[in-house]
Amino acid sequence: MTFVENVQPACRSHALIFGASGITGWAVVNALLNDYPEPAAFDRVTALSNRPIQHQVLQWPSSPKLQHVQGLNLLQGTQEELNARISASVPDVESITTVFFCAYLEGPDMEAETTTNTELLKRAISAVEALSPKLRFVMMTMGVKIYGLQRVSSFAQESELPLRETQVCFPAPFDDGFFYFHQLDLLKRLSAGKLWTYGGVIPDGVVGYAPHSFRSMAKLLAVYLSLYCEIHGTGATVAFPGTATAWGAQNSECSQDIVARFAIYASLHPEESGNGRLFNTADTVRPTTWAERWPILCEYFGLHGVGPNGGDGPGPDPGQFFVENRAAWVEVEKRQGLSGGHFVTDEGPASGEFVSQVIFSMLDFDRQLDVSEMHRVWGSVTEEMDIRSSWYLAFDRMRAANIIP
Repeated sequence: MTFVENVQPACRSHALIFGASGITGWAVVNALLNDYPEPAAFDRVTALSNRPIQHQVLQWPSSPKLQHVQGLNLLQGTQEELNARISASVPDVESITTVFFCAYLEGPDMEAETTTNTELLKRAISAVEALSPKLRFVMMTMGVKIYGLQRVSSFAQESELPLRETQVCFPAPFDDGFFYFHQLDLLKRLSAGKLWTYGGVIPDGVVGYAPHSFRSMAKLLAVYLSLYCEIHGTGATVAFPGTATAWGAQNSECSQDIVARFAIYASLHPEESGNGRLFNTADTVRPTTWAERWPILCEYFGLHGVGPNGGDGPGPDPGQFFVENRAAWVEVEKRQGLSGGHFVTDEGPASGEFVSQVIFSMLDFDRQLDVSEMHRVWGSVTEEMDIRSSWYLAFDRMRAANIIP
């Protein structure tokens, strides 16, 4: 299904976003529809998403540039059949100049995840290449797993902080089988001798709104703290639900708006960002800790946030808290007219326990990023966001989407 606000004349610049309903893809579309970096940067914005979603839930601004193609499964059928489906679904497909690849599919293990996500990218870019002779740039949105953080027990680069882009290529076994490296190798081969080039952004801990993501850190905490306030009342003290080491660990968070806006800017400057260049992205130069963030986050919900040792130890695990108080949250959803299905579904909790375990327990080590290259390329238009601005914007969007009261 394709949603088109208005039929536009032939365009000179056309952005295509794969994974447009995810946390980063949503933000890229939102920034483009808000005319970042300037109205003339892109004439058309095509958002592709695998799952159908109501247009009003997306909260994107109304724009004649937008066309939203839903229910497009990149892995279904042959390559030729996929090309035909995209050609039939995307008006002016031959004018695509820039691809933002934000799609991702989780797998049961690293090998399966690598196979699936590499094939996903191969089919997507092969289709665009076949349909648009105007393709000039592919921007990848990646993550800090490229530094080996997924191997938390043997993180190879903990002594080499802050993490710099020059550290991305490290020896086996850390790069063995992980899909980012396979995707980058694929793009290198596909772009060889072509008119288009590619680059990528590397954020850690993206803070933001995504309509249907069950693995969103901000959504987990928004629902958890809303429910905590419902049960314990405004002004209640809520302890950080993690370890003391996680409480003090430094990392470089990134608002979805910052990563999206820099990705767009970089895509328009291939002389700086092409040929496989990767850029760490973060809200600020200085890393932050949960000790700084937690009280600010709790304040939004009328709660008093304290550390894991501020009471009798860590606060309740959000995932387990959902299980124990599911009926109370269902009542809140009904009373407040909320959209429902976010972490607490008819089948039970949706991924809350997994997300909280990773965020609050497993990632208990310093992993800050060096963002000097990002700021060098962004130059005089460099943007930063503080903790309050980044998180409160995400919470405001969830409130507007009726996810939280």
